[in-house]
Amino acid sequence: MLDTNTQRLRGIDISSYQPIPDTDKLNKSSLAFCWIKATEGISSTSKNFAGQYDAVGKSALLRAPYHFFRNNYDGKAQAKYFAAVALNHYSADDLPPMIDVEDSSHDDVPVATTVQRIRDFISQINIDFGVLPIIYTNYFYWRDHLLNPTGFNKLMLWLASYSINPPKLPNDWDKMTIWQYTDKYNCNVFPQTVDADYYYGNIDNLWTFAGLKSFSKCSDYHPKVEALQSILTIKGYDTFGVDGIFGNNTEKALIKWQQDNKINSNGIIDANQWFKLFDLKYY
Repeated sequence: MLDTNTQRLRGIDISSYQPIPDTDKLNKSSLAFCWIKATEGISSTSKNFAGQYDAVGKSALLRAPYHFFRNNYDGKAQAKYFAAVALNHYSADDLPPMIDVEDSSHDDVPVATTVQRIRDFISQINIDFGVLPIIYTNYFYWRDHLLNPTGFNKLMLWLASYSINPPKLPNDWDKMTIWQYTDKYNCNVFPQTVDADYYYGNIDNLWTFAGLKSFSKCSDYHPKVEALQSILTIKGYDTFGVDGIFGNNTEKALIKWQQDNKINSNGIIDANQWFKLFDLKYY
């Protein structure tokens, strides 16, 4: 059963239909995450993937790539193609990659073959990325096209259902992690509406899901430091530049913001401070 009292964060998923986003608009959107289409099948790459992934990486949103699974191709081959495109952009503190399982254009492929190809894709992603992917589908596709296969409940579930009420869960799961509740959300980032999603959990859960930890002064470049520097400067705490390097000026600006907001003034940014800085919301 779904716990309707669980906190939810809003995010989006995008493909080549959306232009490369403006990071300032992303930072003002109150969105917490974004999955970005990288590949499809064994030969199709989203033309905007690299630019979209870079822009989201420098914003307040946590990010991850996804692959549109085609059941008429070998699962391992699809995973290797996805990894060849996405791994060059993927970082250790990104969210898990997603496999989009909804293709019904090749019903001549036996169900057992499709299910095995999905398993092969998942196994190869676990090898290449070092994490299990999240699986995106919908209740009726899983039931009617795949005939409710089992053994997938070790994966986080992302369900699509455009309704005011959360969807029914497939037999193999007792909870879902993400619900895609509409394909017509206006987030004021793109010229058109986009798919919108709820993540079931709080900001600490989301950061843990991504492997993102609190961070502080460091001489190494980090794209999320660009987002931090941008928002601090906008709020009147000048970091003297946006370069992705958490140096003395960024630390001083953060400490001043922490002091003004009566937060432990240690120069360390954590998930809950991130939530406050970017005016994120629970739904």
